[in-house]
Amino acid sequence: TARTLKSSMVFNWRAPSTGVGSIRALCTVVQQKLTFWVQISSATVTQAAVPTTPPPTTSPSTTMPPQTPAPTQPPPTAQQNTQAPQANQIDLSTCGTSKSCYLAPAGCSFSSCAYIYTQQLLANNQDVRIELSSPVTGWVAVGFSADKTMGDDDVMACQLSSSRNGLVYIKNAHNRGYRNYIDNSKSPAVNLKNIITYFNNGRITCRFDRKMNTGAVTD
Repeated sequence: TARTLKSSMVFNWRAPSTGVGSIRALCTVVQQKLTFWVQISSATVTQAAVPTTPPPTTSPSTTMPPQTPAPTQPPPTAQQNTQAPQANQIDLSTCGTSKSCYLAPAGCSFSSCAYIYTQQLLANNQDVRIELSSPVTGWVAVGFSADKTMGDDDVMACQLSSSRNGLVYIKNAHNRGYRNYIDNSKSPAVNLKNIITYFNNGRITCRFDRKMNTGAVTD
């Protein structure tokens, strides 16, 4: 499309004449060369089945003795799903209460989110717990900036090992202009505690605690 600012885009999809079952639309949004979002998913659209009416049948008339109606049972009461998230998942049920969350797309579940970032201030009021997750086989990261533009930013990245052996490393990096540089003095990242990383079902997930103010100039 034209390189003009847009607040929304509308696309029409022409469905085939035959049924295709449930579908989702996926898109990639690029803001800048190094700022982009992938696998942003729409809600699942399910094609309703067309009911078929069986042909009428005839049978001899019979007289049935009166029957006592069965006692009625009250309808089942809907219960909230309180099942705890799995160990390798991020609990999104506390978003907006005990922690702040950024989800893409908004309102997605753990398995359907293209990007998850959460932060939670810990009880000592000095450390913050950060969680990241994305269905990627490279890396997922978050950058902390003093303004709304890329450049001079502190970056925390969770990166899958190049050997693809399931190991995920946490690296500290720094944006200089539009380029990202690994901070070798902090790689593996220092000043982090309670580090947990996973690579499961094609999704990188990591959790760690760090100080809000490390004292470093680039943090």
